[in-house]
Amino acid sequence: MYVTREKEWDALVRVCQMLQSKEGLVPGKAAVAMVSPDYSATAAMHIAHHLSQGGEMLDIVCVEVPYPDEDPEPYRKQFANRTCFEFFPFETVVLVEAGVITGGNYNFFANHLIDMGFKVVTVALFENVHSRFQSDVVGFYYDHNAEPLEFYFEKDNNHWK
Repeated sequence: MYVTREKEWDALVRVCQMLQSKEGLVPGKAAVAMVSPDYSATAAMHIAHHLSQGGEMLDIVCVEVPYPDEDPEPYRKQFANRTCFEFFPFETVVLVEAGVITGGNYNFFANHLIDMGFKVVTVALFENVHSRFQSDVVGFYYDHNAEPLEFYFEKDNNHWK
């Protein structure tokens, strides 16, 4: 699926509207985890601002993920080591990803946070219908077998070959 700037905006509007009905997503009690910042920075920033209340927005924490040709374990270990420090003051973590393709990273991050006692809300602007992880809030579904996910801002990246 080729995602234009307009389609990305449509997905952002949809997920922000859906998040309004979720309880506990308030500054000081919830934080946004920007999963894969190179793809999800725009989504995380909009969501954190959208959920602002009383002149305060949700904190944003960057979460790096591996490319398909990299070992995920160092990334997962780093996340596990950082969790208690960066999310400690919060009750809820909103995981935000522009595109959930396989669900492997989300599966690990969500389960780890739940095991640590956090409430977790998972958000995907675009989610593969074949993903092993099903996000709580999804802008649009697509079929990665029919058409891989590609964003308008992407340039050639050797890690995706």
